[in-house]
Amino acid sequence: MRFIAADGKTILSSDAGTGWVSGTMGFGATGGTSIGQVTLYVADDLSNLALTAALVRGDAISVDVEAYRTTSSGLQLVDDYLFGGATGATSNADTSGGFNLALNVETYSHSHNLYDHTGALTDHSTLGWDFVHHQATTLTDRGDYAASGTPAVTVDNPAPVVHYARFVDGKGTPLSSDGSGGWIALSDYGTGLSDSSGQALLQFNSDQLMLALTRAHMTGATSLGLEVDGFTGTQLIDQQLFTQVSVDQVWQNGADSKVIVNFADFQTTHNTGTKGGTATFGWDLVGHTTTTLTSAGTYNLATAAGGATGDVTFYVHFVDENGQTIVTDGGHAFTQASAIAFNFESGGFPTVAIELGNDQSLLTLLQTCFTDHPLARVEIEGYVDTVNGPRLIDEYLFDAASVIAQAEAGTSVNNNLVIAFDEFQLAHYVFNGKDYVATTFGWDLVHNQSVTLGTPHPDVFS
Repeated sequence: MRFIAADGKTILSSDAGTGWVSGTMGFGATGGTSIGQVTLYVADDLSNLALTAALVRGDAISVDVEAYRTTSSGLQLVDDYLFGGATGATSNADTSGGFNLALNVETYSHSHNLYDHTGALTDHSTLGWDFVHHQATTLTDRGDYAASGTPAVTVDNPAPVVHYARFVDGKGTPLSSDGSGGWIALSDYGTGLSDSSGQALLQFNSDQLMLALTRAHMTGATSLGLEVDGFTGTQLIDQQLFTQVSVDQVWQNGADSKVIVNFADFQTTHNTGTKGGTATFGWDLVGHTTTTLTSAGTYNLATAAGGATGDVTFYVHFVDENGQTIVTDGGHAFTQASAIAFNFESGGFPTVAIELGNDQSLLTLLQTCFTDHPLARVEIEGYVDTVNGPRLIDEYLFDAASVIAQAEAGTSVNNNLVIAFDEFQLAHYVFNGKDYVATTFGWDLVHNQSVTLGTPHPDVFS
């Protein structure tokens, strides 16, 4: 596929320097409507910057999508789609650097070629339609990707992209992570854009950065900065800068942390390393104008990044309203949880979900649900395996907690508890060069203020 600018003449540049880029397409239209819709997935490419610019500016572009089949004599064009008057509805970038784009289109043309068993063209049919004026139309094809069975130009085949991120506060000071300089390795990353709003999703393994982002969410911070650097091997391919960042949602699912942030300004830079060169585009989503943002320094691959904790095993401890431990089978204070998850969402109701095996403690917990007797505390400890045995890495405390749901799935031995709470404290252990020390954050949801619920310490393994 390739893209033509709003002037109807300029072909948007690609990494290969030809305008052509690999991807996939979907198209839909309903009779009687004044618009068609096309969805595209474009591999990580220089052309994505121009597509982003067109989306936020409201420019109308043209799109040429060609589908080929491979034969013994080369490529044969099967379908050729042309779209005119295409304006952006939404876009999303994924962890590989690829770009999902939804477009509204005013005109459309589809040509289909039919071949016999020898490979000879036997039929060619074309349909063109103007959705605005509800009439047939003809669109001009600017040439094919492959001619006489041989590609006339090259197309991109990008390598996987690995992303690293760093948040800074309103003064430009990096939010602490387990890594160097606040940098963290991402296991998942994506952005979403419309013409007036932007969001980014970041996922990483257990790290103290989660505490800082939870604090930012609870306190309503809106002046954070974010940089995400994408590398292919040792080469910086993509760099995204965001300002006026606020934390909309935070999740913890086992050892995986996930954050969704809103942003008002962004700048994206793509480096092809080849013919296309480097291009940058920045936009103020509030002022609807171009902007220029400055990086405080890209990630150094020679330094350690956070978010690399690895597998974590969780154990849970329940304390009733009288301060007594709700014992497990065998009379233990802690029982292993097969899964834990909690989230904080703007305007939402925070809960923690815990998955347990069959255990006598569930009977007492179910009773508290029926009788509306809250728990004094739910404590979760997460351990990582080391050469010296299990070591506490995360501790979560939830006070004034109430079991609001419990479910057992058929023949499964797993029981799912959903617990609401009024106060919480998160703790994560970080190596300071000599020893592992805990960093904490606590919050009172009722009075909307910080709180300290105790000093973190290991109970299961010491």
